Order: sequence, then structure tokens, then C-alpha cells
Amino acid sequence: MKKETQIPTIGIIGMPARDTKTFLDGSVIESFGGILFTALTVAALLPGKTKARPICRVGTDIARIVEDQMGSAGCDQSAVILTRSATQHSFITFHTEDERTERIEGGLEPLAWADIKPHLEGLDALVVNHITGHEVSLDTALKIKKTFDGPVVMDYHTLALKTGAEGHRSLYRRKDWRRRLQTADLVQMNLDEAETLAGQPLKTDDAQADFCSEMLALGLTAVVITLAEHGAIGVERASADVNAVRIPAHRPQEVIDTVGCGDVSVGALAVGWARWGELERALSLAVEAAGIHCGYEGTSGIADLGSLSPY
Repeated sequence: MKKETQIPTIGIIGMPARDTKTFLDGSVIESFGGILFTALTVAALLPGKTKARPICRVGTDIARIVEDQMGSAGCDQSAVILTRSATQHSFITFHTEDERTERIEGGLEPLAWADIKPHLEGLDALVVNHITGHEVSLDTALKIKKTFDGPVVMDYHTLALKTGAEGHRSLYRRKDWRRRLQTADLVQMNLDEAETLAGQPLKTDDAQADFCSEMLALGLTAVVITLAEHGAIGVERASADVNAVRIPAHRPQEVIDTVGCGDVSVGALAVGWARWGELERALSLAVEAAGIHCGYEGTSGIADLGSLSPY
């Protein structure tokens, strides 16, 4: 694909989240993330104002915070819908640096096609980040894919999770997972999610690359598996060939907070793909951004990702 030099406008579908995090040392911090992680990453990596367009609902309980953070980052907030429902509240408990359990309360209603369609105009790429798992219905996601001309970059994320009666989340393979993957061009997932879809462990580079290659048969352009401290692996379709890419992790001197790394990664992946149209450089940007993100809490240092801008 020819290198793109014009600064793109990228849409981000998702929902905000309110996070209460209990860290290994017993400290508890409340912060805000979800679509904020992705939108602020895109805004930081794209020079100029209003190049990141979040398409989401925001509950009145955190509306001022979301407005202030998006506004400070220069996001186009014309597609942000204010609603009286309570924003999803995630209670996250760390058991190791990267392993955690999560319980959720509340949540905003899904975006309808009518909420999304008017805001696709003028976009060069679109990120669909399934932060709650209820951002859009399958029918709406299929309409987006059919209507939108640019690349759709999706984080499978909570589509791989079911929520129990008490709000605890656990991995599962949903019946419509293949159709869900077909609503995107590039798909990102973590290793737990990939193994859940594969129905078996994917312990080696070869096994992970083979799984990604099999997913390309669904019509995808590229599939990425994020591997936390081991970086990421991905496979892309390039003409008649299939190329595998392995990117080592970028780790900060001190890991502070790993919440939101996938959300940052998918935003950077979309920016990189819009810039270069090929996986190795796009995934390198995503891995580096996610690694830097581990070095601060919440969204506190996300503007610093601007130093990685490929424009």
C-alpha cells in the first residue's frame, strides 16, 4: 500500500469506564479509562486538533471528566452522546503485575446505527474497541463494515468475556465470534482471548502465527495477538503472501499500571496502519505505545505518547 502522508481523521467507537484498581501493595486508586485510553492515544499521535473523533455514550456521572480530558487532548466531541445511565464501573484487583480479576457494575446502552452513521463521514479509519462488550450489536457492526470505506480496526477484548450474576467476568467463546471478527479488517486480541477462540493453548510463536493465519480466512487483512511482557505477534495478508511479524516488548523502567494497555495498543495500531498500511511498522508503534503506557497510572501520562507520532 502506498505510504499515506496526509494526517488522517480516525473515529473511535467504544464506551468510557470508571476504574477502581487495587494494586499488589494494597493501594486503591480510582481513575477513568475505556474509550478515553484509545481516543487520547489517537489524539496524541495525530498532530493538530479534532483528528480523533470518539463515537460513544457518556453517563452524566463522569461527563465533566470525560469532556475535560477529551477537550484537553483536542478530540472532536461532536459524536459524544450524553446519557443519564450510569457509566460502567470496573473493580479491578491485581494478583500479579499483568494478571487481574474484574467485577463490573452499571453500563451504558449500546450505540444504534443511527447514532453512528452520521459521524462516519470524513473518517479515514475507524477503531471499534469492545470495552464493555455492548458497544454495538452484531447487526450494527455489520452495517458499519458494509458502509464504511476505510479500514476498521477492532479490539476483540470483552467480546471474549461473559459477565456473571454478581458482575464477575470470565472468558468464553461466543457463538457468533466468527461473524464478529468479520466486522473488521484488522483485529487485535490478547493471548487469553486467542486461546479461548482456538480452544487450545497457543504456547509457541508458530502456534500463535498459525492461529492468526487461520483467522485471515474469515476475510481479515491482519490479526494481532498482544503478549504483554513478550510484545506482540501478528500476521497480515499482503497480495498473495501471508507475512508474520513478531515485535518484542517495550518495557518502562518501572511498571506502574497495566490497565488500558490493549486500549492504547489498538489506537496506536490504527494510527500506524493509516500511516503505513503495513503491519510491521504499525505493530511496532502499538507495542511501544503500550509499553510506555505501563509506566504511569491511568491516563496521566498519555499525552507523552505524542513523542511517538509518525507524522
